[in-house]
Amino acid sequence: MLFGLHQRQHGVVQYTAWFIEESAKGNPFTIWVRPDMRVPLLNFKDAALATVAQAEAPAERITMVNDLLGGPSPGAQELVDLIREKLTDSEITFDVNEEIQALLDNAIHPIDDRFARNEWGWEPIYDLNAMVEDFISELSQNPERTWRAPVRLHVRSRRMIRGAELTMWFTLPVRRF
Repeated sequence: MLFGLHQRQHGVVQYTAWFIEESAKGNPFTIWVRPDMRVPLLNFKDAALATVAQAEAPAERITMVNDLLGGPSPGAQELVDLIREKLTDSEITFDVNEEIQALLDNAIHPIDDRFARNEWGWEPIYDLNAMVEDFISELSQNPERTWRAPVRLHVRSRRMIRGAELTMWFTLPVRRF
């Protein structure tokens, strides 16, 4: 799942972003999956950097047309524990929706990103702790942002790509309702 601030698309794994945002705003949140449910996450900034890295990779190394990108796969409780360390007043509970849980039990699988790693050097910059810290930082720096407004983000690579540090600007298009 793509992980980032102000995500409002409805989905069965959206709790991963929503409960952090709501906790940071001081609101309680109830997670609808089991505490041991693991969901693969990918920071949206890593996704943007991966797009550029893949485009710049030597064409002769690319054998897969579509790549999967992996990041951390925390359990829901693991993510809650991390948030409670950072946002000590968080009110997060679990109330499992058995229908959603059954769907996820059959649908969520580990991400095999070995082709991206081998062919063009994919490696996520954001581990779980860095994802959460970035998420909370973005929210604290931009509390007035709403999910309906286009967001302009500055993404700066922490590594060199072909001998140069990558700095990239992009705007996330957001559908207005």
